[in-house]
Amino acid sequence: FLAFVADFWVPLCLTGLCEGCFYPLVFAAAAKLPGGLVQVLNQSIVPYTVLFSVVLVGRSYESLQLLGVAVVLFGVLVAVGMPLGVDLQGGAWSDVLQCTGAYSLLAMGV
Repeated sequence: FLAFVADFWVPLCLTGLCEGCFYPLVFAAAAKLPGGLVQVLNQSIVPYTVLFSVVLVGRSYESLQLLGVAVVLFGVLVAVGMPLGVDLQGGAWSDVLQCTGAYSLLAMGV
């Protein structure tokens, strides 16, 4: 175990840093958003995971898999109200962006 940690201490620290930043950011944003919306925003981790796996690991996806990711992303956008131009009360768009940004950190850590 110690040999593994000694060999891979940088990725382990970066993973811990990403997850350590995720929790305060997502809870701070979730406290200001409706609970149902937070659960939908949780699905934004899917496109981030695909993006980071392509960029960092070099993984490739089939077109049907990418279509599934696009459907998830479209569902998140519809739930938030972007296609209809709906304005969330009290300037909550920054909280939505903070919440989805936090999920990007979780995707990066995974």
